[in-house]
Amino acid sequence: CQSGQFRSKEQHDACKAVLFAENNVFLVLPTGEGKSIVFFMDCVVNSSVTHLLVTPTIALKNDMVRRAREHNIRVTDEIDEYQGQNLLILVTDTAVSWGTINFLMELSSRNLLGDIFIDEAHTYVTDSNYRESMKMLTRLVRLERKIILMTATAPSHIATLICNDFFPCSTPTFIRASTNRPSIVYTSGYQTRAQDILDSIRQKIRDYADEDRMSVDFATKRNMEFLANALGREARVHTSEQSDSEKAEANADWRRGTVKCI
Repeated sequence: CQSGQFRSKEQHDACKAVLFAENNVFLVLPTGEGKSIVFFMDCVVNSSVTHLLVTPTIALKNDMVRRAREHNIRVTDEIDEYQGQNLLILVTDTAVSWGTINFLMELSSRNLLGDIFIDEAHTYVTDSNYRESMKMLTRLVRLERKIILMTATAPSHIATLICNDFFPCSTPTFIRASTNRPSIVYTSGYQTRAQDILDSIRQKIRDYADEDRMSVDFATKRNMEFLANALGREARVHTSEQSDSEKAEANADWRRGTVKCI
């Protein structure tokens, strides 16, 4: 939201659904399209309660804490430091612990708990095979508060799995912005050997025109770092653990064509 204007109809719809409707919400907005304004606005409008934001990584939690403070929102990421702040930001492992659940239930019983936002909600499915805590996120349902599931990527089958587990007896308000871009060619495939993936990427880079670029997503940091090191000067890494300046530098190199792959 810049200069009082929403970035998209879907962002506007999401804010209205969170602020004025009773339904749970499943929100799909592309990266950079302003998911954070949804919970920041909730904190400003409904400032008499504490809203919960759950993130899958410490890096993302720290980034959200920093941004909340930049917007003058009273925030904490430590239950021991809770003093009625408007926003409590916790990583998944902390949020699903029974100690935290009991603390949140106490807040709820005193009508001090607001809405529950789960960022990168797709990780409930994609990361559950190696992070047991992901499967425990549904514990938050027992708090009987509105739940807003947010992600930049959720194919229909993943969205269905998530909604079935979180909202078995109700239908959430589903808001999905298109993540397609007319200047992008989307391809998908399945390969298990890192060398095969590396060879495929190198072949595509050789075939590219000067203005072409490639973005590659990885399920694990280990695979990403292996391929980035193997590609050398042809690639840059972009992760949630980097500082804003490091991300901006990587993006700038990619846009200029200094590197073909990010």
